[in-house]
Amino acid sequence: MKKLFILTMILQCIMGREIFAQSLNVKGKIHTNDSLMILFGDGIKIDTLMSTNGDFYFQRDMKHPELVTIVAIKTKSNEYVKKDFFIGDGEVHFNSEFDEVNSTNVEMTDRKAQIKYNEFKSRFNPLVKMARSVIDSSYVEGKTDVEQKIYKKLYDRIVDIQKEVAKEFVFENTDNIVGAFILANYLQGIDNKEIENIINLFDHDLLNSKYLTKVNDRLKMEAHLEEGLIAPDFNLKSENGQQINAKDLLGKHTVLDFWGSWCAPCIAGMPKMKEYFQKYGDKINFIGIACKDEEVNWRSAIIENQLSWSQYLNSSQKEDLTHKFQITAFPTKIIIDPDGNILKIFIGETEDFYNHIDQIFSNIK
Repeated sequence: MKKLFILTMILQCIMGREIFAQSLNVKGKIHTNDSLMILFGDGIKIDTLMSTNGDFYFQRDMKHPELVTIVAIKTKSNEYVKKDFFIGDGEVHFNSEFDEVNSTNVEMTDRKAQIKYNEFKSRFNPLVKMARSVIDSSYVEGKTDVEQKIYKKLYDRIVDIQKEVAKEFVFENTDNIVGAFILANYLQGIDNKEIENIINLFDHDLLNSKYLTKVNDRLKMEAHLEEGLIAPDFNLKSENGQQINAKDLLGKHTVLDFWGSWCAPCIAGMPKMKEYFQKYGDKINFIGIACKDEEVNWRSAIIENQLSWSQYLNSSQKEDLTHKFQITAFPTKIIIDPDGNILKIFIGETEDFYNHIDQIFSNIK
């Protein structure tokens, strides 16, 4: 069956500016013999429905074009496929075989946002593949410590290039919603002042978009978790029932490492973390907090990477520690001093974290 993905966008031009009618209708059919759970989401709001014959319909109001994702999950096998695309006001008609959802072409009357998004992916995705290749190569059995360090430096350089590519794209696209999307989702971890300066470059009618609102909200949250302030109180419970709280950790430096088994930079940094745990494990409370993780994947990652310091699963705690510590990117490492004050916050896998640890103890006689 010929796959068809048709988007019709109705645009009105008032005073030369595009105004969306704020109504999106998504209708479609995914051909399979299994019943499906179908999710339609934009990263914030997710609608879900069950379908026995593959038919589905979603309706959404919107102010700007948005990146949306359709995920179809077979209820018996949990096999899933997904497709994401930038879409504006109008109707979407989707018709595809289950196994071909991801490769289905998107045909649109107005393709401006989708073209911009494809342009970004054509620049960025090769770097993602390159980074994954470096990680896979570094874990080949028999690699020496020297070789591991070379791979780590190469990976760090690729990550730096990714940030440069994303930043360049944003500067080129401060007049459209895709630039705002990239700023919100691909430039976490750069200096907040620089983020504020970039936001000021965007067209005025984009400032209330959900993507720039997300960035501004993140900046406000981070302003309340500052270096030098007392760290939030917290409690952690391990898989075997043992509990610790922030007061138990006073008297020694503490490192809270927010990571995930799904996070490539987190995994790439584990050999260095293991090295520093061996070096300072008697002087620092090392605590790993896995976020957005399934328990089975978390446990497998601990075993596979031989992580011997304390590990906790955020989803099994009574409170969401990513919210309490305002974690917006992974990995994030927070150093807390022996008095319970936030000493330093490091976003992303960076050599600066390890240099700072060395500096702390070089100053302690």
